[in-house]
Amino acid sequence: GFSFYLYNSNTWSGQTYYPNPQSGWAVAHWSGEVVETITFSPPVNIYFQESGLPPGTSWSMYANGNYGYSNSNTIEFSVPKDSYVYYSINNAYSGGFTYVPTPSSGGIYAYSSGETVYINFVQEITIYFKEKNLPGGTYWSMSVDGTSNGGYTQWNGQSNELSFLVPKGEYFIYSIDPAYSGGTTYKAVPSSGADVAGYNGEVFYAVFYPVIWIHFKESGLPQGTYWSMTAGGAYNGTRTNELGFQVVKDSWFSFTVYEATASNGLTYVGEPSSGSEYASYAGEVYMIKFVPIYGI
Repeated sequence: GFSFYLYNSNTWSGQTYYPNPQSGWAVAHWSGEVVETITFSPPVNIYFQESGLPPGTSWSMYANGNYGYSNSNTIEFSVPKDSYVYYSINNAYSGGFTYVPTPSSGGIYAYSSGETVYINFVQEITIYFKEKNLPGGTYWSMSVDGTSNGGYTQWNGQSNELSFLVPKGEYFIYSIDPAYSGGTTYKAVPSSGADVAGYNGEVFYAVFYPVIWIHFKESGLPQGTYWSMTAGGAYNGTRTNELGFQVVKDSWFSFTVYEATASNGLTYVGEPSSGSEYASYAGEVYMIKFVPIYGI
């Protein structure tokens, strides 16, 4: 066998013809055998059309390794007919702002001239998250769309802020980490979510509250019976009569109490078996009464 590679062919008028296939592997069994049929085709023109950039903004890209740029809204490439074209779009810059393309990369089959890929540029703006309620000198951190940032609160009582770059007018996802100060854990409420960046310099707030221990005590179960529940999204279980949970102070939390089976063979249900409570202070106790379920 042997490998082959064919070069593009140029006509006297300067037009380029592309071979298909351009390369490959063949085996010759006898003299004069046709091992591969090569078809030369003229190029086709494909277009990349942008929207979202201020008029006159220069933007650029690559298609199959070839560079193109324009100050208008269209970039044109000549490519082999029926080929698959990989492309990547660069960020654009205007008026001190970065513009991010969507999609930023991809591929297209060039079946005929006039195939068009539409690119939308979105202005990237700076937003800020300011913290509330943390003691001075406390380190806090968070992430926006997977990008992390952190800093220390100020001792003068003023809030510090964390900055992030996000696309204008689009949703971003955020997650705020717990903070620790003086042996106390603080959690933001809400600690995660999604929001829309409306304008450059927009401020969002991370409001922290101390985390406290609260307790659930049971009655009605035979001694040593395992029982369990969730509170504030956390699971816990015990063979004693008390369970502790960490929840955010001055906030509502939900709980669910699961059925318990004792050594006497009876199944017990908690009353209440679920609900919501308000965590007012550390050490607060909530009572659960278990009652047996008797078969008919």
